[in-house]
Amino acid sequence: MPTAKWTTGSAPRAKGSYPTSPIYDWRTVDVWTAPHQFGWDYNRAYDVMAMAGVPPNDQRVCPPYGEEPLRGLWIYAQCWPDLWHAMIGRVQGAATAGRYANTELYAFKDIALPEGLMWRTYTFQLLELWPPDTRAEISAVIRGLMKQHKGKTRRPIPAEKADQLTGISWKFLAMIANRGDLKGRRSGSMGKLATNARQTAGMDGIEGLSDADAGTRY
Repeated sequence: MPTAKWTTGSAPRAKGSYPTSPIYDWRTVDVWTAPHQFGWDYNRAYDVMAMAGVPPNDQRVCPPYGEEPLRGLWIYAQCWPDLWHAMIGRVQGAATAGRYANTELYAFKDIALPEGLMWRTYTFQLLELWPPDTRAEISAVIRGLMKQHKGKTRRPIPAEKADQLTGISWKFLAMIANRGDLKGRRSGSMGKLATNARQTAGMDGIEGLSDADAGTRY
C-alpha cells in the first residue's frame, strides 16, 4: 500500500489493517460544514456550548480533569450547572481549578517579563522555583529544545519573537520553565510558531534559514 498524506505509515498492523487519518487537514469550518451538508450526527453538547458563546475552536468534549481540559471547567459551570455542582462535590480541587485554571496561577496564561530582567535570565529564575527532581526534568526538556535549535540553525535563540525556522525564543523557554510541560504539549507547538513567524515576515519557505547568521547559538 503506498503511503499517502492521510496514512501514518506504509506497514500494516495486525491482520493487514492500516492506520489512517482521512481528515488530517480539516479546519474547524470543515468539521462543522460536513454534518450540515451530509446530515451526519454529532454530540449535541456542542449546541449547548455554542449557545453559551464558546467559540468553535474552544469547544471540546473530553474528560474534564486533565492538564489541558482544566482550562474548560468554566464551561461546565456555565452550560450544565447541575452537573457542575455534582463535580465540585465529588472532586477535590475542582472549584479552585474552575476559578483559576485560565490565570497565571495555573501557568496557562501568557507570562509577563518582570522589569529589569531579560527573558533568558527569567527562564533560569523560574526553573529555580521548582523542587530539585522536577527542576531536573524541566531542565532536560529545555536543553532538548535548545539542542533542536542548535541542530537546525547557527542563529542565537531570539529573546521574544519566535525563530522563523525552529519556533524557539527565550520567552517560549520561560513559559516552558513556568508551566513545566513534562508532557511536551507546549513544545509540540514550536513548528506552528515557526510557520507563523515566517508568514508574518512574508516568507514562503525556509530556504536559507538553516545557514543564516553564523556565530554564537545562544
